[in-house]
Amino acid sequence: MKKILLITYTVLLLIPSIAMAGDTFTQVTSTQSRLTLNEYVSEVLKTNPDIKSMQAEVAGFEARYHYTGVI
Repeated sequence: MKKILLITYTVLLLIPSIAMAGDTFTQVTSTQSRLTLNEYVSEVLKTNPDIKSMQAEVAGFEARYHYTGVI
């Protein structure tokens, strides 16, 4: 009788944990489907002001190189 009570008690303790784990998995998969890595990187490249200024600086160096032939 004690074994049955112990097993029942253990199962009742585990059920909420299993239910919460299923909800967490659903939340993670829905979050991952929102934005891929390539989309995230392209968004950062478009919106980060430091990266924009570095890209403009490189474009200036390239324009000067093509104009004079030497940096």
